[in-house]
Amino acid sequence: MKHLYRALSQRFGRLEWWPIVDKRNMQFEIILGAILTQQASWKSVEMVIRNLTDEKIATPQALASADVRKIQKAIRPTGFYKQKANRIKGVAKYIVENYGGVGKMFGKDTGELRKELLSLKGVGKETADDILLYAAERAIVPIDAYTYRILSRLGMISGKESYDELQEIVHEKINDVESCKQFHALIVEHAKQFCKKKPSCEDCPLSERCAYPM
Repeated sequence: MKHLYRALSQRFGRLEWWPIVDKRNMQFEIILGAILTQQASWKSVEMVIRNLTDEKIATPQALASADVRKIQKAIRPTGFYKQKANRIKGVAKYIVENYGGVGKMFGKDTGELRKELLSLKGVGKETADDILLYAAERAIVPIDAYTYRILSRLGMISGKESYDELQEIVHEKINDVESCKQFHALIVEHAKQFCKKKPSCEDCPLSERCAYPM
């Protein structure tokens, strides 16, 4: 895993993967982005977070009390906007009613916080781990389809591992916050540029060690 990290770092350098519209609202923006990006592009997510910010409903307090139709209009470009509007409003309401804000919620230990995030409607393992890593600064790597694709093509995994099993394999070597962020960002970038569904093997920086047929 470390050799993969080094090879991708040499190719792509240091990556800042999570775009932020308003740094004063960074933690909640990341929560919103993690939910809104489900079955949507990052370009559309950035657009709708700007929409929410412009409409002054991007904070937990404002979103919790906002009319759901206003939220739907702002986030429509991400698709499934009715479902997502209910989900982000529900998460915002939960945070406000139970903690008053994101900061107090993130005061919990990682295991307890992850369990709580997973109890929220619309938050699965990958979404919860995105929030834990980027918003709560916990050393945890979100596992996605890109991770499975790249590691299985390299012959590092069978591809049949469960989410938790693959995450444990990654964490054996990648286990501090900054390395987790960088590893996740590198995997995403490599999958987008080279290791696509139809890969660009001839230009790939990992081609010499890849088991995938060209």
